[in-house]
Amino acid sequence: MVHFRSILVAIGLVAFSCVHAQELTPELPLQFLGGQATELRSLHFERTAAAPVEKLEQLQSVASSPSSSSSSSSSGLVLDTPTGIAPKWSFSFSQSNVNSENSDTSKEFTASLRAYGAMGSVALESMELQRFGLRHSAWAVDAYPRLWDGAYANVRYQAAATVGLYPNQSGRFELYQGLTHGWELAVSRDYLGFDSPVSIDGVGIGKYWGNFYARWRHIAVHKDTSSSGDRVMLRYYYEGDSDHYVEVNLSQGRSDDVGSALSGQSSSDARGLSWSSLIDKNWGFKLAFTQSVDNQIGQERDLTLSVSRRW
Repeated sequence: MVHFRSILVAIGLVAFSCVHAQELTPELPLQFLGGQATELRSLHFERTAAAPVEKLEQLQSVASSPSSSSSSSSSGLVLDTPTGIAPKWSFSFSQSNVNSENSDTSKEFTASLRAYGAMGSVALESMELQRFGLRHSAWAVDAYPRLWDGAYANVRYQAAATVGLYPNQSGRFELYQGLTHGWELAVSRDYLGFDSPVSIDGVGIGKYWGNFYARWRHIAVHKDTSSSGDRVMLRYYYEGDSDHYVEVNLSQGRSDDVGSALSGQSSSDARGLSWSSLIDKNWGFKLAFTQSVDNQIGQERDLTLSVSRRW
């Protein structure tokens, strides 16, 4: 009971600071699909339990930056809802099914409640992962505070009762900075509190032009392994707003797992396709499919469906 109350107090403080300071807006919080060292190969940098970070915050940040107004004004992107009124709240639920050649099928469920305001957004998330005959849950607070002109951040804290499929504690900080002509830079640091802690450093560069957005991201994993990887993605906003888009992405990773049961160098490659759309002005969905191939683990297929409502 004491632990539960402390969680509620922490969530309340975060929500108050983000929403009430003038009423305080993807991959991409990083999470493992398992606590194994070999899961580093199939991470692909932006594979998440929660839905990947949506570009609404990034589009608004770019549009609000004087240095990038020349590119955003010509894009035709509508930076709020089709009704012209930005949402105050949104709720989403997603299910991800992963089928592997050489391991059990896994399922992951995520529920998220997010509050929006003038200075950013904050969400409370609940996750459950089923794999290897195990069931493990975690919760998270995920915030997007606005900073100086053209800059914002993603700050995330995640916790589970015990170390298992999820780390006991994990954190994330990513800083985005809009530049001129639609360019955007980002740096990030993730910490995953497994029995053997993992830290992940990332750097990315993105570009907005017309109704398109492209991004490249590189990560370096620091553990008892030498792992790194790259991911590129291209997104097209076919209705000119942040709710309707199609995306293609490619990922490639390399790992020297000298400390794992599967020793030696491994490599993994993935390609993905996703589609986001609105059913009406308040209801939306996102469908994503990813196929990955690892030279030691085998082939995996990941199908994720997310449904959301805002008001």
